[in-house]
Amino acid sequence: MQPSGTTTLLAGAAAIFLGSAAHAQSADPIKIGVIAEVQSIAGAATPGGAQIAADEINAKGGVLGRKIEIVTYDNKSSSADSVRAFQRAVSEDKVSAVIASYISEVVLALEPWAARLKMPMITPGAASNEITKAIHNDYDKNKYTFHGFLTSAAQAQIVCDAAKELLVDQLKFKTAAIMSEDAAWTKPLDVGYEACLPKAGMTVVDHIRFSPDTTDFTPIFNNIEGKKPDAIVTGISHVGVQPTVQWKNQQVPIAMFGISAQALSPTFWNDTNGAADGVPSLAVATPDVAVTAKTKPFAQAFKAKYGMPPAYTGY
Repeated sequence: MQPSGTTTLLAGAAAIFLGSAAHAQSADPIKIGVIAEVQSIAGAATPGGAQIAADEINAKGGVLGRKIEIVTYDNKSSSADSVRAFQRAVSEDKVSAVIASYISEVVLALEPWAARLKMPMITPGAASNEITKAIHNDYDKNKYTFHGFLTSAAQAQIVCDAAKELLVDQLKFKTAAIMSEDAAWTKPLDVGYEACLPKAGMTVVDHIRFSPDTTDFTPIFNNIEGKKPDAIVTGISHVGVQPTVQWKNQQVPIAMFGISAQALSPTFWNDTNGAADGVPSLAVATPDVAVTAKTKPFAQAFKAKYGMPPAYTGY
């Protein structure tokens, strides 16, 4: 999600809550719950990103004179913990809206609760097409969920467009192996890869889906090497450091290209001890790229407050 989107969605969610006269007359702060993977590389910046947005809104007087207060819950990357946090946020902490997770499985578990409790929920990083499909299929029920990120299908097309320009046209690559973690967001991603990579000029010679708990990628790389593709096209989020380090250390003679959510962290270079050198990863937003007029100032404010730029769902 882009920085400007964070601020706009926070203000919009608060405005929904202020629809009733009783709430509008209150001087109490408007609480926004943030359910995030605060211990993970990809989700750690989410609460900070929300706080920066709240600071911007509060500096301008809040919403109708009321300040925004961020209430953070660590879901430990668990759907069950996320549901409990969502219930607590609504029933005990009386939040006005919830920003929840970059993990599609988590958001899909929370979507029915947002509908049941009529609580606006924004996901800043989950990608599964199933999130928006539920809204499309039953809008009146699921209209409380807001998808603030590109769908998996859209990301697949972006990767294929880049592959056409960089791999096929410039490097004359002809074949690819798909290597994705087995997760909800990669199911439509891989379907997209299988459809659009051939259209970009790359024959898919192998398709591997691995457990997000995988720690040794040696057998996977050995298997892919046997197929001799020109590139490995990835869909990885829960992992990223380990396959990158092993790819470098084992001198896998195949370019790795695609989506790696952990690579969007400012610590990724150090985390991999420089193994990321030469691994292109597509990003929706980066600290030094002005996606909107507010992008770079937002990233600068984040770094000033927290000592490092925002990563992935921090935007």
